[in-house]
Amino acid sequence: MSERSASDGSSDREPAKEAKVASPVMNCSS
Repeated sequence: MSERSASDGSSDREPAKEAKVASPVMNCSS
């Protein structure tokens, strides 16, 4: 899970599909 969080920044550049998934995930992590 930690790896995904760090990749979050890179994910932001990915398509909206990935960003949408990272958004909720980041909030939960926060």
